[in-house]
Amino acid sequence: MKKTNNMEKVLFIGYLKKTFMVIEDKCIFKLEDCSYWIQEDSVIFSNDNYIQKIKLVKMNERIYLLAGDTTVLVSQLHHAFQSRIFGFFKGWTGHESYSLSTGEIITQLSGQYIRKCVLSPSCLLFYYKNTTYINVSGTCAEISILPPLNNLKLL
Repeated sequence: MKKTNNMEKVLFIGYLKKTFMVIEDKCIFKLEDCSYWIQEDSVIFSNDNYIQKIKLVKMNERIYLLAGDTTVLVSQLHHAFQSRIFGFFKGWTGHESYSLSTGEIITQLSGQYIRKCVLSPSCLLFYYKNTTYINVSGTCAEISILPPLNNLKLL
């Protein structure tokens, strides 16, 4: 960590690997160190589909992502991972369940209705403000997760 002045501490300098649009028009940023950060304010962030050099800075007990002229308040997501849905993703009808390549089974909890049809899409699962979400094929839904069967202990 490098201090740039009395009130600012640089936590990370590197590149933005991927940006995900998720709940309530927020972005999740995946950095090149594979950490995930979620936008906490309403600043419009334009990724323009290229890898940007960014900086994470701690100022006044808050963390900001700086990319070019844009400054975004962020917080780290400690429970986020990418996976892939087995078979066809058919969208959300309010009660859909899907198996993931990492072994988990997810079930939709929110009542959102969106129809899509995509074969084995990649997805991002994350826990934010006491809720678990999945972002897949431009959609985002509240879910519950059953762990892989090989991780369950038999009594």
